[in-house]
Amino acid sequence: MRVLTANLTYKELNLLIALQENPLATFDWLAKRIQASKSIVFSLMQKLSSRTNPYFQVVATTNTWNLGKEIVDILIEVDKEENLRLLEKLCYYHPYTIYRARSFGDNNGLLIQFSIPMGTKEYLKALFKKLQESDILSKFTLLEFASNPVIFSTPNVDFWDPVNHKWRFNWEEWFKKKEEKVSIAGPEAPSGTAKKWLKQEDLAILREVVNNARLKNLEYIDLLAKAGYSFTPQTFSRKLKRLKEKCISGYRVYLNPNIFDLYSTVLIWGHSDPAILTSLQSKMLSHPIPFSSTFKINNDVFYWYLHLPPTHLSELLYQLRTKLTDMRFNYIDYVRAKTYLPWPPTFDEKKKDWRADEAFMLSDILRELKIT
Repeated sequence: MRVLTANLTYKELNLLIALQENPLATFDWLAKRIQASKSIVFSLMQKLSSRTNPYFQVVATTNTWNLGKEIVDILIEVDKEENLRLLEKLCYYHPYTIYRARSFGDNNGLLIQFSIPMGTKEYLKALFKKLQESDILSKFTLLEFASNPVIFSTPNVDFWDPVNHKWRFNWEEWFKKKEEKVSIAGPEAPSGTAKKWLKQEDLAILREVVNNARLKNLEYIDLLAKAGYSFTPQTFSRKLKRLKEKCISGYRVYLNPNIFDLYSTVLIWGHSDPAILTSLQSKMLSHPIPFSSTFKINNDVFYWYLHLPPTHLSELLYQLRTKLTDMRFNYIDYVRAKTYLPWPPTFDEKKKDWRADEAFMLSDILRELKIT
């Protein structure tokens, strides 16, 4: 893999910083923020978001609580290549897959992430138990975090040295920082409130916004028309507004990992004293690291998925090892990873709920894989 480095001008770097502050910012706002003309901002954005080699991407994060869903991560140990390919097919056939990647290290196999209707974990367990009994996999581990808040960090180019093309960040200093007690507000409404008005066409819109949150309304309308969903500008605007308010929890700026030396993707998970994990959680909230990561804890269970520079990995592992009573490490094949977007037919408009029957989430999948 050829690794590129970001040879950014001062204005380009400032523009990326401004986007991280306000991922959906208008050209007018960005122009004022970096003190440049609107035409210059437009030109810079054309370069930084080019289709052939984009420097960044803005994506939306769905509000799983309001949608009545939950995220479940599964680590699967697989010995044979043919079985690994079969499980990758499973990710395509399963209606609620959102991510899969090959993993190496403590777990040789796959990391798969599902966004399933709440209360349907038993179908996942039954599915992978059947695959285990069929000798397709040797072991699987469900990493469950219930409704506990997920902390996302994004690359912060304030820490990027454009002259030496490296990140100015010290892990030892970060671990020594005194964290501030930051409370995380729980959900205000019961789970699944959006299901009362949700339609498949809303999920089609959500699918496009999750994939690219900075398109213009007419661009979304054109994409949706090609997928068989027709909207007037007024109807689309109204639906998008409600989706943003009720079904999207935030927006993140992803920097191109190959350009910014962030191509090492790892998963660190394990166990520790809940007080230590809560302290790390507070540190992530009060002093976010300048790299893209997903941080989750649940009582004594710890999960940290990161994109970071290869030169930073050793120091992170060294510092983190003293905090955990049990530490597992996996290298993730991010280059060949696959992301799956929301699939509109998973929602039953008549029942106003997600499809969650045994056939849809278990037997139909096994039949597609030809497993009896």
